[in-house]
Amino acid sequence: MLASSIVRHRPVRDYSCCVLDSAFCFRDSSLPAPVVMPSRRNIFNPAEAYVMTLGDGQSKKRVIQLLNQISRFFGAADLHAMEWQMLTYDHVLAFRETRVRSGLSPATINLQLSVIKMTCKQCWLKNLMPLQTYAAIKEVKSVRGGRVSKGRALKPAESGRLLKTTEADAAIIALALGCGLRRSEIASLLLEQVDHVRHTITLKVV
Repeated sequence: MLASSIVRHRPVRDYSCCVLDSAFCFRDSSLPAPVVMPSRRNIFNPAEAYVMTLGDGQSKKRVIQLLNQISRFFGAADLHAMEWQMLTYDHVLAFRETRVRSGLSPATINLQLSVIKMTCKQCWLKNLMPLQTYAAIKEVKSVRGGRVSKGRALKPAESGRLLKTTEADAAIIALALGCGLRRSEIASLLLEQVDHVRHTITLKVV
């Protein structure tokens, strides 16, 4: 069976609902078993290598968060305890299906799939995963579709009223309204990025 070939067993654990919630149509027994590695390891961790290829900033923190979420999905404690090189096409396909059924947006699912594929690339680069397995995982299709935006653009009069009612945070609101900055960009903005002579703001893209 697939499960016996990919899991290095520790004391018996109950993985029910670890891969697929019981509310869904098919049982978790029809899916690949979780990939859990021993508490001690002497091998290279591909997820750590993938994170090292990223620049510092919000994107790096987001990827680490996603890697931990994916690890817990497969039964591991975090990205460091996950045995990434044991993933297969079936695992990633089951992950995709479960995420679709859970109601996540296509953009979120596709980002998670991208993180998995990039981590598997590190597995292949370090000779921890066969090229055939990595190539198959790359072939897992992205999720099509999208969500209708819950918001809308504010009218000038509405922007003015918003600024008047939030005097304490007027500068933050003005940056968002006037420059179109995201929350993360405003939060990480430094004084040296603001040019008071040219009246410009230079963002660090990571």
